[in-house]
Amino acid sequence: HRPTPPPPPPSHSWPGVSACAVGRMWKVVNSAAWVGWTALCASLLPSLIAGGGSVGSRAWTLAVVLQSLCCLEVVRMLTGSLQGNVFLGVALHYIRTFVLVGILPRIEGHPAVIVVLLAWAITEICRYPYYIFGGAQASKLRYTTPIVTFPLGAGGEAWACYAALPHLTGLIRMLAMLQILVNCLGGVAVYPGLVKKGLKALKGDKGGGREGKRGEEESYGILFPLDPKGGRSTTSAGRSLVAAALRAGGGEAGVNAAEKCERERNWRFGYDQHLLRLVDLGCRSSEVALQQARAGLAWAHENFQFVEAPGAEPRPLAELAKAAPAGSTSGLVRLATLRVEGPATAATGPGKGFRIPYSGPYARGSTQPPGPNDVLQGQQLKQELERWASRGVIEPDAALRAVAATDYLASGGTLKGYHFIVIGASSAMGPTRHLLEHGAHVIGVSRGGSQSSRRAWRELAALACSSPGALLEAPLAGGEDRTLCAGADPASAEDAGADLLRQPVEVRGWLLRALARVPPDEKVVVGNYTYLDGDLHVKLTLAADALIAALQMARPKVGVAFLGTPTDAHVVPAAAAQASRKALSSFWRASAPVEALVRLVTLGRRLAPNMQPPVKGSDGQALHIADSFSLAQGPNYAIAKRLQHWRSIVTYAEGGLASARVAPSAATASVVHNRTFGWAYLGMPFFAPLEVFKEETASALMAVLLMADVVKCGEGCSTKDPDARQAGFHNLLELSGTEAVHGGVFRCPYNLGTLGEVCVLVHFLGGPEVCKVLSSGLALASIASAALVCTRLW
Repeated sequence: HRPTPPPPPPSHSWPGVSACAVGRMWKVVNSAAWVGWTALCASLLPSLIAGGGSVGSRAWTLAVVLQSLCCLEVVRMLTGSLQGNVFLGVALHYIRTFVLVGILPRIEGHPAVIVVLLAWAITEICRYPYYIFGGAQASKLRYTTPIVTFPLGAGGEAWACYAALPHLTGLIRMLAMLQILVNCLGGVAVYPGLVKKGLKALKGDKGGGREGKRGEEESYGILFPLDPKGGRSTTSAGRSLVAAALRAGGGEAGVNAAEKCERERNWRFGYDQHLLRLVDLGCRSSEVALQQARAGLAWAHENFQFVEAPGAEPRPLAELAKAAPAGSTSGLVRLATLRVEGPATAATGPGKGFRIPYSGPYARGSTQPPGPNDVLQGQQLKQELERWASRGVIEPDAALRAVAATDYLASGGTLKGYHFIVIGASSAMGPTRHLLEHGAHVIGVSRGGSQSSRRAWRELAALACSSPGALLEAPLAGGEDRTLCAGADPASAEDAGADLLRQPVEVRGWLLRALARVPPDEKVVVGNYTYLDGDLHVKLTLAADALIAALQMARPKVGVAFLGTPTDAHVVPAAAAQASRKALSSFWRASAPVEALVRLVTLGRRLAPNMQPPVKGSDGQALHIADSFSLAQGPNYAIAKRLQHWRSIVTYAEGGLASARVAPSAATASVVHNRTFGWAYLGMPFFAPLEVFKEETASALMAVLLMADVVKCGEGCSTKDPDARQAGFHNLLELSGTEAVHGGVFRCPYNLGTLGEVCVLVHFLGGPEVCKVLSSGLALASIASAALVCTRLW
């Protein structure tokens, strides 16, 4: 009566057995289970027609065998041969097993027995075709059936538990009463989501990996490439994009890897291995990494398309990436400019320093944002940076660069004469507010029109008006240019904004005009801080990349800035790799006993090692790759981030500044609105040195590091600066891994993608601190038990 969560294809094969053989074996098992559930349903129909009665011993035996096969799915998820939500699977099959073994035999002949078994049988009969045959129709059947069978099954289970209460005593009676409560309250909470999922399946949103129709939104803007069938498949585009990069500079190994990528049938859960192989091949030399980056960007610009207005013909994205106008722009609205100017000089004098909001990490009991008085500055800030570095939360070189920037600002330095084009100016993790506070010129692009965007533009305008030396420029839809000076009403900025996805041509023209007003000898950096869910993230990233390419064509020395994600494949410093491997082999940690138990139970599929074997480059230098992909985020997110990697590499190789570094996991609203991610964040600190940042802290810390890259401060240049290109880089892939604020991911012993479910479990068991006490207790109990056994044997 409930849809089992995991999708069908296995993502891993067993040692010594091909993935195809394993897939065929499970298809046979699924087919046998399908036949079994059909037979059970047929054997129950006579009893249903007769109005009740015993189901017979054969039906009981068959139901037990079939439910045991279903429980194998949980084992497969634990061992990694099947992707899915382990805890949802455990809960589902616990309820079924408890009712089947502990409740139904005690009420033999009761009508609830027929209701429960039929609900289960019909659900499985309609679910297994999805695993056996696949396809859109099977997907619709799988997701719509629970709309009917869930209330029958959940209600029938509660009814059966209630009917069995007079026959139960002790613990099993308490469990039955608890099950009644869970089914009644939980069923009401879960059912609307099942209905929503079923309706989405009927509309065709499940299954093809294709862009859903979004009405007018799909009529113009950025489009995925056409596939051989005439559709616009995100799966096909992702495979082809990565394959194009694999072929570049990789020789025979690259060609073989590209062909394997193009044959990948389970892209949703297999994309990470191909991106990991891409990084592995790129470690051969900087030349290979650069060829991969150029080939990937070129394929994207040649094959993705844009439509500049409703009814216009799609054209290659490469035309948008030109500094000259791309074709006819008739009918397009010319964007005007809003200029918000701050006071010329500070009322209190320079040297106020940099302030980072901080009230501790995001953790149980500390999920609220920092208050007005919760700030780090001066010596206190330096001490916290040192603490983060010593604990492995950030890299030591990142702490040094942040200290250099804060010293520069505290000594009276400003950002006057520095220009930042911020795409996603109002984003939670963006640097706009901090740049304006220190007198920068910010050319901001962000959407307008909604209540939240109007509030964001009003707040940014108010900040610019009150910040000495600051200048904010923003696009206005139509009308005349407008200027707001210090003391003006910031509400006049509420109508600012432009939609990059739907107005890429207009935004490009506006940015090129803004860039032309900047003195040619002054530094310009363009940063992309945007995020949207699913395929929209790829579209938005490519729209921003096309504009960056156009700006660099107009002014080649324009730098770039990106926030890398820790959930990716990164080339990390040797010290971080060594710390990760040392932690993996160490048993003298509070969490080690539980970690060892989880690895044993899951046959190493959970809590897998973070570090890959070292890769030797062409210069003989060993490079270290951290495989931290989180499959839950999906291939579109990984593709979007890889595109940003490539733009950073190309920019840096061509002499431009590339402020690209890994940012920490932050509890932004866009992340924690997914309850599973929110629970995992609260459990992550169990695995030292992982630490989740609050968005206010992360945003400020990344902003001061951006300033450190742009402004000459401290001893030497930032490694992101082209003037420091001889500062120890062996490969361009090291660009994002140096001066990283990874939140402990680089030095964690485990792959992030294999500890998500365990983090959720830690949260529900009371949190990291409670679980560390339980783990220590487990270790002491194990030692005591071993000592007792040895004593008796002696």
